[in-house]
Amino acid sequence: MGLLDLKNEPTHAVKIRKALSRRGLKFDEGGDWEIHGPHDQMDYQVYVGSAYREADPEAWFDVAIYPHAVYEIESSDEWTKDARPENRNPI
Repeated sequence: MGLLDLKNEPTHAVKIRKALSRRGLKFDEGGDWEIHGPHDQMDYQVYVGSAYREADPEAWFDVAIYPHAVYEIESSDEWTKDARPENRNPI
């Protein structure tokens, strides 16, 4: 796991923005975001941070962004456990 500095690592910010915008979500690029992977047990990257729906900018929640899915999670510590179908944010 590592913390991202999205201002100095714009490639990650682009990936996060793209995944969220397809689902009507936005994020604060100055906020804290974690990156997990790739490593031996996981050959992809997962981004974990906070987002909000465009329709309700006051309602923030945590998300885990997998390569092909975005999940609403209870907390950033639970990003692996909360990646269940009922928490998936559809496109």
